[in-house]
Parts: sequence; C-alpha cells; structure tokens
Amino acid sequence: MVSLGVDSTIFFGATMSSFSLASFIFNPIWGLLSDKWSTKLVIMIALIINVSGNVVYLTASKPWMLLLARVLCGAGNSCGVVTGYVGKVYPKKELSNMLSLVQTVAQLGLLVGPCFNLGLFFLDFQVGWLHIQP
Repeated sequence: MVSLGVDSTIFFGATMSSFSLASFIFNPIWGLLSDKWSTKLVIMIALIINVSGNVVYLTASKPWMLLLARVLCGAGNSCGVVTGYVGKVYPKKELSNMLSLVQTVAQLGLLVGPCFNLGLFFLDFQVGWLHIQP
C-alpha cells in the first residue's frame, strides 16, 4: 500500500477486514439465492465475482481499488453454499470425507495464495492496458 501512496494502519485494517465483512454480508445472500436458483449457478456467479476481485487487486493503481478488490473477494466467498452443495450431492456415508476434502482444499488455497503473491512481489510489468506491480 505504501507503493500506492497510503501509509495508514487504519486504511490497511479496513482493507483487510473488508473481506470478512463482505463475506459476512454475502454468504446468507448466496444461501438464499441457492435455494431460489441452481446452486451451481450461484457458485459460478460467486466465483466470477471472486476472480474479478483478485484481478482488481492484482492491477490496483489507487488505494480505493484495493478496498474494492477485497470487498469483491469477500462477496464472492461462497464457502457456505459449497458446503451445502456437498451435503446435497454426496451420500451420508461419504459426507464427512468430502467435507474434510473441501476444507482441506480451502486451507490449501489460503496457504498457496500468499506464496504465489510473494513470487509476484518483485515483478513489475504490463499486459495490454493492465499494469502489474507489487
């Protein structure tokens, strides 16, 4: 954030916590929509929003873009819907194994994501109109 001209612990805290706040707000909404629409459709919409947030985060050139990116990533976090979907499609005998697998993959993403980000930290390049910077 310092590279974007922001040296505020308050803004940093707001940016980091905005993911959890957006997830807190949107997970019940995703649940309601998955009851109304197809669960697969809701998961796909949430994933598109999540990926969009990550692209904004990667290409952010202004501090407000970082905040927007974290809100989008939190809004696209559909873990509750995925867990519910697993509960619907797997028989009771396999359910605990599959739920454990879903949680393991989610934790693996939390582990690998920052490592991937660290690998990109020293890169500074442009892809078309997108400027990728640390």
